[in-house]
Amino acid sequence: HKVKGDTWEAAEKWKRNSTDKNSALCIAGVWNRALFVGGFKHSDATEETVFNFQTKMAFIDMRIPNTNTFVNKKGLFDFSDDELKLYARRHAFAGATIVDSHGIATRHHFIDWNYVGKMRPRPNKWRIEVDPHSGGNVWKELGWAKDEFGQSVYMERWERV
Repeated sequence: HKVKGDTWEAAEKWKRNSTDKNSALCIAGVWNRALFVGGFKHSDATEETVFNFQTKMAFIDMRIPNTNTFVNKKGLFDFSDDELKLYARRHAFAGATIVDSHGIATRHHFIDWNYVGKMRPRPNKWRIEVDPHSGGNVWKELGWAKDEFGQSVYMERWERV
């Protein structure tokens, strides 16, 4: 929608057609990503602070690397080139999350600040798996794309803040 320029029209259509059955109410709230696993790579909250703010439809996702490298910096001129590159490694994106009656979420990015590489060619799609023992306070995001063994290519564990 960013490329086509029809972000507002699409959002209005989803809003008109939205019901509690196809909303993100099951994951509405403020969340911290405790764990990311994809392939043989992983990161946790000690390496990166990731917050997700989710309403019935709208979301904001912010990702900030954890480092104490910048504690004594007073301005950008105090940074080396390498430190500036690390400091700039923040990522935020926002848009709409549409969840179907089977717990399959499709996330449409309307704003994507500081993404690396090419723009996402299609919406992000994943399955929601809520921990039945957490009182709705923990859930997993399981990537819709599968590997050659039929497993999700990534998993993120989210915990209510």
